[in-house]
Amino acid sequence: MKPDKHLIAAILSALLTLVAGVACGSEIYKWTGDDGVTHYAEAPPETSFSSLEILDVSVPEPAPPATTIYQPVLDVANSIEASRLERERARLERKKILLQERELQQSQLAAQPSYYRNNAVGPAYYPPRYRYPPRPYPPGYWRYPMPTPHQGGDRPGRDGGSARAFFNR
Repeated sequence: MKPDKHLIAAILSALLTLVAGVACGSEIYKWTGDDGVTHYAEAPPETSFSSLEILDVSVPEPAPPATTIYQPVLDVANSIEASRLERERARLERKKILLQERELQQSQLAAQPSYYRNNAVGPAYYPPRYRYPPRPYPPGYWRYPMPTPHQGGDRPGRDGGSARAFFNR
C-alpha cells in the first residue's frame, strides 16, 4: 500500500512548523572564525572566540485576529445592507399605495356612466377654422442650379489642342 501524498505533506508541514517554533524561541550564537567567515549556530562553538555574540530570538507577537482588522469594513457593509433593506421596504410600500390608488380609480371609473368613459361629449379633434397661408417662395426657389452639359467644340488641353492630342503625346 502506497502512502497518501496528502498525508505525507501534512506530516511534513506539521514538523516544519514545530521546528520553526523551536528555532524562534531559542538563543543563536554568532562568531567570526579564524578565516574571517561569520558563523551562526544554536549551540556554542567548541573553541572559545573573542567575537562570540549571543542573539536572543524572541517569538513575535501573534497577529491580531482578522475579525478586528475587518470589523470596520463589516460594519460599513452591514449599514449599507440595512439602508438597502429600508429602501426596498419603502419602495414596496409606495408600490402598494399606488396599486390601491389604481384600484380606487378603476372602481370609480366603473361607477361612471358610459358616455363619460367613451368621450361621447365631443370630438377629440377640432379641424382648423382657417386655411394655411401660401408658400412665401415659388416652387424650386431653394434648389441649387444644376451645371449645364458641355455645348460641344474642342476641349482645350495644355497647348490649346484637343484632349486626344493631350493624351497621345
